[in-house]
Amino acid sequence: MPEVFPRKKFIAIILGTALAVAAIIAGLTAIAITAKNKSKGREDSYVTSAVLNPKTDTFLEIDASLSAVDVNGATAKLKLTFALSVQVSNFSLPDSLVQPNPKQSLYYETKYPMNVTVGGQTFSFAAGRALLSQSVTVPIDGDFNMYPFDEFLLTFNAAGTYGAKQDPLPILLVLFGSPNGFDVTFDSAVEDATNTQVYGVAKVDRNITVRAFAILIILTMWFLALAAVIFTACLYIFNQTPVPPTVGFHIALLFAMPGVRNTMPQAPAIGALIDQMALVWCMCILAGCVLLQYFKLGYPMVTTGKQ
Repeated sequence: MPEVFPRKKFIAIILGTALAVAAIIAGLTAIAITAKNKSKGREDSYVTSAVLNPKTDTFLEIDASLSAVDVNGATAKLKLTFALSVQVSNFSLPDSLVQPNPKQSLYYETKYPMNVTVGGQTFSFAAGRALLSQSVTVPIDGDFNMYPFDEFLLTFNAAGTYGAKQDPLPILLVLFGSPNGFDVTFDSAVEDATNTQVYGVAKVDRNITVRAFAILIILTMWFLALAAVIFTACLYIFNQTPVPPTVGFHIALLFAMPGVRNTMPQAPAIGALIDQMALVWCMCILAGCVLLQYFKLGYPMVTTGKQ
């Protein structure tokens, strides 16, 4: 008598399950390691606008961390921290910009009135005021309709003045940061050798994890639609009548497609490239399959007069 459950089949199932679990663990581990490396931010990748010596040159250092990207709103958020040079080792220097700060040990205090412009926002610091961290929102250029292969360009200027005559203030701009789900490449430029007009540039695009998941979900949508086509075709080829629960399942699948599409990480509003590649076509295919199944289910009732 043959085995009820052959040993070879059992071993194949065990091996297949083990390989699937190993693949899932390896994928999750790779994602976790990538996210951890990204979180290091400035330690891994940063760009400075110039090479200045904090002990001999007078300048304001602006550390601009790219903390968030709002693709739908076409904006990016920068967190700014400020540091002043020269005064670090000697407050009595004539060109020092900072006065002693016994109360705010974590922040510099400016000796002169100071105005700092980053992007479209200006921050004014009165004499003796601590240079507290600030945040600024800057516009980005790009077309999110090309998701997940969209690319964006962020550009902004940084400048400052100080003193009663509002003399130009040299700027050292430091760019770093990598928001979740994005790869960022920084660059900078200065208008002249005085470093009083500095421009920051960042190229932002989706990282490989976001693109891989988006493509995986697109393929899943197509496989579901093609499975419905095969099932409906088999009904006609083998002259079978669908049961109502099966028709109901395909109706539910039709209306679930937008939800499946929205599981893509950071998915844009409906109408993007992914909808032209998958959502619209899959919903049309599923709608056609449902109509054909309705016809196959209802036609015998019409011709025979039986329910």
